[in-house]
Amino acid sequence: MPNDTITAAAHEALRNGVEKGLARVISEGNDPEKTARFISARIGSLQQTDVSYITELANAMIKSAMTLANISPDDPLPIEDIPINGDLFGDEFSGKRIYWQGEWNIPGTDEWYKFSGTVPDALTFGEIVVSASKLASGYIGESPNKFTSATGGVPSSVNVRITGTERLF
Repeated sequence: MPNDTITAAAHEALRNGVEKGLARVISEGNDPEKTARFISARIGSLQQTDVSYITELANAMIKSAMTLANISPDDPLPIEDIPINGDLFGDEFSGKRIYWQGEWNIPGTDEWYKFSGTVPDALTFGEIVVSASKLASGYIGESPNKFTSATGGVPSSVNVRITGTERLF
């Protein structure tokens, strides 16, 4: 999504990740009131064209994740389905190209934890999922008493679902 028509304030909001927050709010059930509150609080002072652009980007992030979830993990990553955000990483983009956000849980439990990460590049959706799984497993390794399996032991695996993706270029 080219962003050469938005204001400097909108670029700043994107550098601060406002589209990520909006995508999370929308993907949590698309509650119009909650979405309106988020927009009012975080980007309500922007011009309407900026709000529309950011909202379209957030929806495109969600749509791309749904598209990716429907392909085989070994299929080539359809990079054209992941929206572009030239402000994605601000001035700190070294080694980053693709941003993902999602949720993870421990099999046999009901609680899902929100998390996000980046990859320098990916050839398949499976590579993004593996990166996400490693990150979630790292959380378990850092806090083994907090994240336990349904039987109380250290989990041997995690479930991951990606709820949004975007890319720098």
